[in-house]
Amino acid sequence: MNMQDRPFVFIGNNVAVDFINTEIVSHGDLIDLLRDGADLVRWAQGASLSIQSPLRPTDFKKALGLRAVLKTLYAAMIDKLPAPPEALTALNQHLSRHCSREVLRFNKRESGYTLEPTQGPLSMPVLLAHLAYEGAKLLASPQATRLKHCGNPDCVLIFLDTSRSQKRRWCSMETCGNRAKVATHYRNSLSQGKG
Repeated sequence: MNMQDRPFVFIGNNVAVDFINTEIVSHGDLIDLLRDGADLVRWAQGASLSIQSPLRPTDFKKALGLRAVLKTLYAAMIDKLPAPPEALTALNQHLSRHCSREVLRFNKRESGYTLEPTQGPLSMPVLLAHLAYEGAKLLASPQATRLKHCGNPDCVLIFLDTSRSQKRRWCSMETCGNRAKVATHYRNSLSQGKG
């Protein structure tokens, strides 16, 4: 499979989690799905976001930096470790650029006002601020305790467990979960054959 054809995974149940999941493991190798600005634009489109073009090389570098910061903070939360101060500082720098992208509209039917998200492409600083905000909002919420590493030790993906039982183990049943089931079935069939 050509790297350009490799699909992004949107299994994190949060846009910031999906953003950090743009690094995957394939055949034992860590693969970065964001190789350039075009990949970042393609990921944003897949996440139902749109970026103003063209991107500057520094924009892409900042995006990778934010991804690393979010991954560090999420891993610290999952592993019950203190957050590295430099990661908090970096995230807060992006947060300082966050602004609401909503407009106030009058709703005649309900005779009242509503705030509605605005549509349109985001500048790169606004996109990064949005991702930082979504990531920080998750870390500051009770749902942060539902962040998990995939149960497959060879997988680097993180997800937000939104299952009712909170017992989800795999990034995806179609990939890691299915592999685990097949391996368990194989081990069981071998042990039954030797008995």
